[in-house]
This record gives sequence, C-alpha cells and structure tokens, in this order.
Amino acid sequence: MFKDMYKYKGVFVVCFVLSGMLPGCSVLPKGDDAVDFDAVERAAQKGDAKAQNTLGYMYFQGKDAKEDKEEAAKWYTLAAEQGYATAQYNLGEMYAKGWGVKRDDAEARKLFSLAAEHGHTEAQFALGKMCWNPKVEEDKAEAIKWYKLAAEQGHMKAQITLGKMYDEGKDVAEDKEEAAKWYKLAAKQGDAETQITLGKMYYQGKGVGEDKTEALKWFIKAAENGNIRAQLLLGWMYAEGQGGVAQDHMEAAKWYGLAADQGNENAQSALRQLKE
Repeated sequence: MFKDMYKYKGVFVVCFVLSGMLPGCSVLPKGDDAVDFDAVERAAQKGDAKAQNTLGYMYFQGKDAKEDKEEAAKWYTLAAEQGYATAQYNLGEMYAKGWGVKRDDAEARKLFSLAAEHGHTEAQFALGKMCWNPKVEEDKAEAIKWYKLAAEQGHMKAQITLGKMYDEGKDVAEDKEEAAKWYKLAAKQGDAETQITLGKMYYQGKGVGEDKTEALKWFIKAAENGNIRAQLLLGWMYAEGQGGVAQDHMEAAKWYGLAADQGNENAQSALRQLKE
C-alpha cells in the first residue's frame, strides 16, 4: 500500500493506492476542524499538485463532491503534468479502463511508465501487467523488470506474481529456488495462500531444504489467517499423526472446527468422525 499525506490549513488528506484500484483518499479533520473541500479546491486551483490529485479523487469517487469522472481526469491530468507520480498512475488507470476518458492503452502505458520511473510501486506493477499482455504490447523481459522493481519495494502482488511465474515455469525457466524467494517475501506480509504454498515447498523440499517444522509454521500462519485449506490440512495432520506431528485429536478438532465454522462441509464431516 502506498500512502501519501497532504496537509492544507489544518486539513489532512490521506491517499491510499490499492492494487487494481484508484487511490482511496479520505479527508480527515485535524482536531475539531471540519472537512474543507473548498480549501483543497483552492489549493488545486493555485497549482498544488497533491491537492489536484486529491481533488481528482474526490470527483472520481463522489466524495465531498458530485461524482464526475471527466472532472477527475482533468485534475489528475494537471497534477500528472507537474510530474506527480500518484496522479500519473491514477490517470493511467483511467485511460486503461476508459473511466472519464476514451480508453487508450498507449496513453496508459506512457503514464504508468512515468510514474514507475519515479519508483511508484503500483505503477510498476501495472506496467508489468501491460508488458505481459499480448493484447497491448508484449515484452516479457520488460514485464519481469517492472515486477521485480515493484516486488523489491515490497509490493505483495508483484512478489506473488513472480513466485508463480518461476514456480510454474510460465514463459520463464522454472526455478523453484527463485519462486520460494518471492513467495517467502509475500508470506511474511501475511498472504495466506502464499503461506500455504510456501509451507508445501518446505514440506516437499522444493526450492528450499525439506523442513517439516518450517512447513508446519507456515501452515499454522495460513490457518490462523483463515485459510480453509490450511485448516483442513492441519486437521488431517493431527488426526492422522502425519507430517512430523504427533497424533492429537483435540488439536485436529480445533483446526477442523475453524474450517467448519466457515461452512466447509468436509471439515464438518471430519469433526463428526472424530467424535465417533
């Protein structure tokens, strides 16, 4: 998540850029101050790039202003022309999706490139996706370059994307060690699906040394994050005494119970069998 703070006369504007979305910016009052749309608008009209970007968001989302995608594009454009990376990314998203402007992949790519060169991770990831897409302008080497730049800055989706690419050998040479490297970074950020994938790699010794204890650690993290597959796997491991753990029906019931509480029928059936 990319965060940017804009402060104007006691008004704080926090902008969040989320993967696959335009930034969500909320205007938060400082102390007892009221939210002041007019203050942001005045700053934008005076040429403040951050304010222009924020105003663009307000019109895009209809937050403290009437929703108007074309007006949003206007303000994003003004901020982007000043070299403001977040606005360049936002405007790129609008051209990529045809929001408030005519869809134009070439323009989107140009804007993503500008923001990416400034180190904007969402733009780097978006540019990577465009370069990977044969319907736009396929350049796999360029795509990997941008995915890696984003991933190295902590972009979790880029890390997962790279992990899957090297794990599956899709359009790149299969490299389990490289896959494990990127999976581990995403797993440490709390992605449950990646945690169970990394756990399996440790369990099977693929890309990493076989380590049942480390595998169990990642399975537990995934299960604690609500991953049903991990909960079922742990339930089975403890029920059967598999995977380097001693048989423990109470522990099995605990993990099956968590999956059952989420409505999983297999877990519900397993719980009934444990009680028989």
